[in-house]
Amino acid sequence: MTVLPAVVLDAAHNPAAAAALRDTLATYFPDRELILVLGILADKDRAGVTAALAPGARAVVVTRPPADRAGDWGQVAVEARRHCSEVYTEPYNQAALERARQLAGVDGVVVVTGSIYLVGALRPSLRRDR
Repeated sequence: MTVLPAVVLDAAHNPAAAAALRDTLATYFPDRELILVLGILADKDRAGVTAALAPGARAVVVTRPPADRAGDWGQVAVEARRHCSEVYTEPYNQAALERARQLAGVDGVVVVTGSIYLVGALRPSLRRDR
């Protein structure tokens, strides 16, 4: 039996929601490393969301939200590198999740956030993994 890290899904796509997520993660997982799977649409405040979440992460895996409004999704990695030294890009959502799981190991926490589209795309595979 393979043991997988905890995964948190949250559609935080603005700075206020990202700050609330950051505070909630600090409350519930105070001593665990966080690995973000982050995909933010082009018409959202990418810098604000990333600034709220990336400083508390050990690593960030940036992926393309599965929506026409994804735009230049790689810009999220540029923002993430301002706050976290370990940033990866992976265009495929499932591959981004797998990379985050590997980085987290069994003791870390994977946090999928930044877009309801991203959360919706990954949720079915997580339900199968239970």
